[in-house]
Amino acid sequence: MKSFLFLFIAVSCVLALPAETRSESTAKQWTIDWAADGVLVKTGFETDGTQNLAVLARGGYFPVQLTAKAGVKSILRVYTNKTNDCSRVFLLPDLKVQTVLPPKGFKEFAIPSMKKGQTLFGVCGMGMYTFEILFT
Repeated sequence: MKSFLFLFIAVSCVLALPAETRSESTAKQWTIDWAADGVLVKTGFETDGTQNLAVLARGGYFPVQLTAKAGVKSILRVYTNKTNDCSRVFLLPDLKVQTVLPPKGFKEFAIPSMKKGQTLFGVCGMGMYTFEILFT
């Protein structure tokens, strides 16, 4: 009974965290864990100024909100590892992207230069899981 009570309290505390905190911590932990399986997540800027954006897909998209620099072209990589749910059916409606992601690895999507204040939304095939990229 004590172990059940402890588990209930632990789960309740995690669920009480804001979604952004859970998402950020999930993305960080998965980035580390997935590297051990050979899925290396790349972020930052290339020498030509292209920014690399990363979203992890499995049971949703993590992080659920990214901030990116406006006015530069970007590459969005959507990473998977043992992903076999509806987050594999990936859409970027504003860019008319609709594809199936591999169960392990990543797919790249070219994002044109976006204006400051624009938001790009991503969604799974069922509409259950979403994420957004805010350009600042």
